[in-house]
Amino acid sequence: MNIKEKIAISANPTKLTLFKEGIFYKCYNEDAMVFYKNIKQYKIICKYNKALKSTVLSLGFPESAWNRSAVTLELSNQLGLEEAIDHETFIAYNLNGEAKSGFAAFKANVLDAQEIIQLNEKEQDSKERVLCKLKNFDLANHTPMQAMEFIKELKELL
Repeated sequence: MNIKEKIAISANPTKLTLFKEGIFYKCYNEDAMVFYKNIKQYKIICKYNKALKSTVLSLGFPESAWNRSAVTLELSNQLGLEEAIDHETFIAYNLNGEAKSGFAAFKANVLDAQEIIQLNEKEQDSKERVLCKLKNFDLANHTPMQAMEFIKELKELL
């Protein structure tokens, strides 16, 4: 089953689908949102898919962490969960239609958070490079002009 098919299945508003991938279960887009908001807040991965020309959200966890009894009575009532299909490549649960509403806002929030993390990592990396270069610059053995060029180089890194 390819990613296009998985995304199409995940878009079904009346199903929560967990795809078996090796020893893991994985859910995509709307299903990842439902899982994250209602079951467990595992890390959501964002990847751009060229074939779909969009960013795909996914959430994965070990098969051993998913116990069918983990779907509590309260959660079952809240989401309307009932096991519908236990297929070789996925498990699908019936779901009330309201559980998948608000996906666009959820995706925007996840992408914004991901972007902030990446910017912070970049900023931290550039600061560390500047500090490293400053520590290793031997001022005593450089001319004033070389020192000025060095400062220019540091400014470009920031």
